[in-house]
Amino acid sequence: MKVSALSVDPLSSAPVILLTDESSRMLPIKVGLGEVSAVAAELGCIEFERPNTHRLMAALLQRAGATVDRVEIYDVSGDLLYARIHLVLATGEAVVEESRPSDALILALLAGAEIRVASRVLDRAGHTLDDEHDDMDWSLGHSGAADVELPEFSDDTFGKWKM
Repeated sequence: MKVSALSVDPLSSAPVILLTDESSRMLPIKVGLGEVSAVAAELGCIEFERPNTHRLMAALLQRAGATVDRVEIYDVSGDLLYARIHLVLATGEAVVEESRPSDALILALLAGAEIRVASRVLDRAGHTLDDEHDDMDWSLGHSGAADVELPEFSDDTFGKWKM
């Protein structure tokens, strides 16, 4: 799957990262403002003067010789999604770490790593573009291309939380 858009949940107004695949399946992941800002930065929509936590983690992994092989969202319980980050250490050893889905997705974007979502997660928490959520406007100007187009952010978009 890929990060295809950043949006706002039309029911709760929470920031949402939308994952989609080639078969029109969609998984909305509610995140905080910090996470959606980090994703927007990785997609080239905004720039920060200083590295954020995710860039720091990616830099530390790189310096240690570890690479992000892939991330997977593997389970769902109610509204809670569970994710893992699959790493390959400098020694060649493969390790798996539990993660919040938002953190895993941001590291995957930074590393250019594959994003996987288990079928059971899509069955329980995902949607297809032709299901009952089709009338919701999940996108904010997304063209459907690999490059995500987001609305312009002004200097005061994030208020006192600007980084």
